[in-house]
Amino acid sequence: MCPAVFKMKLLLDSSLAKTNPGLIFKLKARHDVFELVSGVAALAERAGLYPYDALIVLAPYGDATYPGLVSQLKAANAEISIIVVGWRLEIENRIHFLRLGVDDLVALGIDDDELLARIVNVVMRKASAGSESCVRFGAAGEGELYPDERKILINGKVIPFTAREYDLMETLALRAGAVITRSNLMGIMYSAGDNPALQVIDVYVSLVRRKSISYGGAALIKNKRGFGYYVERPPTTTVLEEPVLPVALARQRG
Repeated sequence: MCPAVFKMKLLLDSSLAKTNPGLIFKLKARHDVFELVSGVAALAERAGLYPYDALIVLAPYGDATYPGLVSQLKAANAEISIIVVGWRLEIENRIHFLRLGVDDLVALGIDDDELLARIVNVVMRKASAGSESCVRFGAAGEGELYPDERKILINGKVIPFTAREYDLMETLALRAGAVITRSNLMGIMYSAGDNPALQVIDVYVSLVRRKSISYGGAALIKNKRGFGYYVERPPTTTVLEEPVLPVALARQRG
């Protein structure tokens, strides 16, 4: 049986990197998966592409700056939890947001530990008690990802990936069904100080494919020509292309 895994998948307003840098640090330390995106339209577009657990958005002037904020986000992904961080959250604005269906409201300047605790609580409240305890991927669910153990099984066999090969597979498995560009894969797999050639991603994809096959598994990484790489999501679903607008994937490893 898979061990219990709780790794959040979050979509964050990019302004939070400035207002709450401590939160970003803590999410990295927890190895949660998160992306920083700027603008309501871009947040709504991204929310419709991937099953995030929660979206944390900065509304600096209450609802006045973001007309239709929650409506746009809910229309893109009705299941996503929404947490609003704001400077001006008078009673009228709080009631307005709550009536629109946000899951939590917090004042800007909140302690990073408290904000993280609130995010975890919101995500856990919506988590299904019967959800899978490990992440499955592949058209038939033949791949199994165990993030806490940094272990991957294909057709029931453990594949001895190197650290970098595992990073590649974990990145794709956690986003199964979505095409990830080489540049975004590079941003996730390498820290800001590293500057390898973009082609190194192709090299690691080739290594992972060969190793998977040599150990009796299947080469699950697929290529969407002109876009990037992906693994299928069980059951088979339409592969989602990444938006042309560059998205800064904020999860980095040292």
